[in-house]
Amino acid sequence: MGTKSIRHICEAVVVSYLQGKAELAGLQINPGDSASLKDLPTVAVICDSAAPPPELPEGFGNFDCAVEICVYSSADAPATLEQHRARCALIEGFMGWESLADLKAAFTASGDANLYDVTPEPIQDERQSRMFGSRIPYTLRVVLPA
Repeated sequence: MGTKSIRHICEAVVVSYLQGKAELAGLQINPGDSASLKDLPTVAVICDSAAPPPELPEGFGNFDCAVEICVYSSADAPATLEQHRARCALIEGFMGWESLADLKAAFTASGDANLYDVTPEPIQDERQSRMFGSRIPYTLRVVLPA
């Protein structure tokens, strides 16, 4: 196994994968620990945890990684909620079953880990006075190379 954190690997690959999508051009897409300026709209990819899957033996580099893709949009412009939901739908499509082969290829190309599966979790929306936010969580099953 390498010396990179599986959490950072997941964040970096998902960020790079989403940044490469022309439909998301104009959005800032950063890992959650980035200090980059975050003007709205913005997307943060955060891997909150990584643990060996309970049904697999430990020590072989297998991990279930809890990754949240957080989408934030300004609530000041007209039709912003519609635009916000459209951004979320695009991301869901790029992280869904129909795009699994592309996402697996992004992990393989990184050389740091291989992706086996993506499981979507329930989406959570937040509304503040001047901002819409959505947390789109996934469990990524990945393995580090031997």
